[in-house]
Amino acid sequence: MARGQRDAARGRFWRDAMRRRKASGLTVRAFCAQERLTETAYHAWRRTLRARDQERRQAPVPAAPAPAFVPVVVQADRRAAEEHVVIDLRGGRVMRLPASMPADRLAAIVRAIEAAEEGAA
Repeated sequence: MARGQRDAARGRFWRDAMRRRKASGLTVRAFCAQERLTETAYHAWRRTLRARDQERRQAPVPAAPAPAFVPVVVQADRRAAEEHVVIDLRGGRVMRLPASMPADRLAAIVRAIEAAEEGAA
């Protein structure tokens, strides 16, 4: 492999070896002897991997493209839902009118409904 190129498989091997050494609780010397690795290679890879991690942390993060559509959640305004007049009609029907409706208009609506229901009966 040409100088300067990265071998991902070797990098993964040494990262795994370093995790295993840490989990083992052994010194680098004892771990390398047990695993038949050279201490110099272990230390060289540790420096290399630390440098790569530092490069990765300092690399600018590419900006994500702006979404074409943004999800929107519409929620009912509870105050608006509570500010209404509820009229229970015959047959289980319910009429909801805004509380801001003038009383004389509300009375006219009730009279019209009652007249229509009496005519249907």
